[in-house]
Amino acid sequence: MKIEKKQLGMAALLLAATFFTAHIKAQVTIGAQIPPHSTLEVVKLTGSTTPDGIMAPQISGDDLKAEDGKYGANQNGALVYVTAKVSASPTAKTKNVTKPGYYYYDGTNNVWVAIGAGEGWFYMPSLNLPLGATVGAALKFNLYDEYVRQFTRAGNTQYMSSDGADATATDEVPYKRSDLKFVVTAYSADVITVTGIDTDGWLYYTVNSATVPDGSFINVIFKVK
Repeated sequence: MKIEKKQLGMAALLLAATFFTAHIKAQVTIGAQIPPHSTLEVVKLTGSTTPDGIMAPQISGDDLKAEDGKYGANQNGALVYVTAKVSASPTAKTKNVTKPGYYYYDGTNNVWVAIGAGEGWFYMPSLNLPLGATVGAALKFNLYDEYVRQFTRAGNTQYMSSDGADATATDEVPYKRSDLKFVVTAYSADVITVTGIDTDGWLYYTVNSATVPDGSFINVIFKVK
């Protein structure tokens, strides 16, 4: 009799384990007692003071760098939120971790990739660089202020769009000055000589010619920090 009870207990335990395992592998809904629409579905909490949302693990760039060895092909697609960039000497895997934000692990190329980062740079809009009339004059021009002026309706009398209600040329407001690095890659050296750029966007240059030949140019890139 004791043997039969023991066998019955083992059978019940196995049945419970099977039932529990089946639920682990099944679809899951978090936040509501409804059939899920995917493997994992998170829905809005009704009548709760808890904020809605999903939070990825938050980790500093330096800590992510220290955990390089944990990430390989099996972690392809892993998602984290980086709270601060890698402070010094990033590894091959963390070379893109240059600012706070969401990153996913590309297990094929063994590198962290920023989500929504785009190219991380854009060209300065077209501009007319003042030259004055004096050859050899040392002048300056604020690239950031010109970028904001061209991308913003307010104060720009030449701004025109098919949507008369938009405030900026893109869906986003212009970057803050502190979010950008300013770079000159090439220019017409017969017209000007660039002598420097500061962190506020001031371009410093000297005038080599009071007239501007056709085809003269200057290429300015804004890098997003």
